[in-house]
Amino acid sequence: MTVPEFILQSIPDSFQEEFAALQEAHINEAVVSVRMNPAKAETPSFQGDSIPWCAHGYYLQERPLFTADPLFHAGVYYVQEASSMFLAEALKQWLPQQPGMRVLDLCASPGGKSTLTVAQLPEDALLLSNEVIGTRVNTLVENAVKWGFDNQWISNNDARDFAKLENFFDVVLVDAPCSGSGLFRKMPDYTKEIKAEDISFCAARQERILADVLPCLKKNGLLIYMTCSFSEQENEGLLDTLCETQELETISLTIPEAWGIAQTRSAQHAAYGYRFFPHRLRGEGFFLAGFRKTNGEERLELSSKSNHRNTASQFQSWVQTNNKLVLSMKDMYFLIHEGHAPLLEYLQKKLKLVKKGVLLGKIAGKDFIPDHELAMYSGRAKGVPRVDLNRQEAILYLKKETLPPLTETVQLGWLLVCFQGYPLGWIKNLGKRVNNYYPSAYRIMSKNIV
Repeated sequence: MTVPEFILQSIPDSFQEEFAALQEAHINEAVVSVRMNPAKAETPSFQGDSIPWCAHGYYLQERPLFTADPLFHAGVYYVQEASSMFLAEALKQWLPQQPGMRVLDLCASPGGKSTLTVAQLPEDALLLSNEVIGTRVNTLVENAVKWGFDNQWISNNDARDFAKLENFFDVVLVDAPCSGSGLFRKMPDYTKEIKAEDISFCAARQERILADVLPCLKKNGLLIYMTCSFSEQENEGLLDTLCETQELETISLTIPEAWGIAQTRSAQHAAYGYRFFPHRLRGEGFFLAGFRKTNGEERLELSSKSNHRNTASQFQSWVQTNNKLVLSMKDMYFLIHEGHAPLLEYLQKKLKLVKKGVLLGKIAGKDFIPDHELAMYSGRAKGVPRVDLNRQEAILYLKKETLPPLTETVQLGWLLVCFQGYPLGWIKNLGKRVNNYYPSAYRIMSKNIV
């Protein structure tokens, strides 16, 4: 596979001597990597080296069929490109240390950077993961549900909708829609589709998105900008545009030379950026930069008063209720951090929220029907009855097929289905039969996986 000449010419001149090495790197297959969920498992079941810039990231020796692994469906790990995990190091060095932090991931689907971010936030922080494209929101929701945190909420809005939330967020992440030239090894056919004008189109869109969203970032707030593009116009050039049109201060990172990451400076304003090239390190093309906002006002603070009635005491057998608020909406119940109640009231009036906290379940007559989100939630109560399945049974469950009756020693009623101790979802044991409550939208469709 060959990198198109116009893509090579879009890279800053300072890297021209490396074009041959970059072309040679694209002959090799893309690197496979995963990131563990620290709320569920710290160490991987895979054999592989650690990723130096992400404490929970690992390179794999080969690419397994992830869909056939029940642990993937349990949210034990996330399949993510290694270079993009560099966000973990940026957050480690730049993230403000303050209570009740509010973070926006503007272009969040499918959810890799959001699941990485929420795992590094304190529990009283709120991460709002947004996706403007309606067809991509469901994927974002599914991955958030698997990850199992109550302080990741999801919205479906355009960047310009956030201008109404002036000075609301402490941190804004923008993984901007880009030409994608840094991912050629993962998508080799894309080299035949990409055109030179795509770069200019993407740069203009990135500039519009950033201008639209910056009003919602407070004074001295942190902006992290990312792309998976090689192009200078979408990276260093965009940083210069930001310096010319917005009131921002460039910030830098301290990184070991051994990591192979290239620190760059933009041509006009010397703004710091960090480039990943596949010939320099084990990862694909990626770019990251950070700014502090120097204008605006201090963070918008909301009244701590809430009209919500907390029903957490009714759910102590299902979830850990310390510092949590359980709210009802008609016959549905969902859980949030108690400090997020005023944020919920405010954001519901401003945005289209499609997920807030954890949906616990609903009341049907006198019965409580637990939701799949509760099964995946990392704050679930330890005493919830469960049953562990072997791999063949787990695959059958994940296909939403009929499970054989359980032994008479297994208690009746709602049971948490687990594989190797990690929850997959719910069943209801009726004795002579078992009802499978795995969500139809998430089921394994392939008949070849057994």
